[in-house]
Amino acid sequence: MSLLGEMGNYSERSSSLLPKLSIYSRDSTIEMNLIMDLNMKRVMLHELVSVFEEGGAQVINANLQNLNDRMIIYTIVGQAIICRIGIDPSRIEERVRDLIF
Repeated sequence: MSLLGEMGNYSERSSSLLPKLSIYSRDSTIEMNLIMDLNMKRVMLHELVSVFEEGGAQVINANLQNLNDRMIIYTIVGQAIICRIGIDPSRIEERVRDLIF
């Protein structure tokens, strides 16, 4: 919701604001929120889940939601498979950016 709040009223803004990606990590958990325009490059949820798994995270929750038939919101929450090794959020973010651009 905070990502949507930052965007203001979508109908008044250009789609150039999208995609909007945020990745948060704390200890051995990581959360990704991604908002994309439906007219942009299509990204499949399983592709995003694969990025997390290849980055050493076990996906706990993954979902997508269509909003106003204009935007799609992806949310993925993961936890490190091996807590001592952890997760590299910058690598996951880089790989997600490669997918969406």
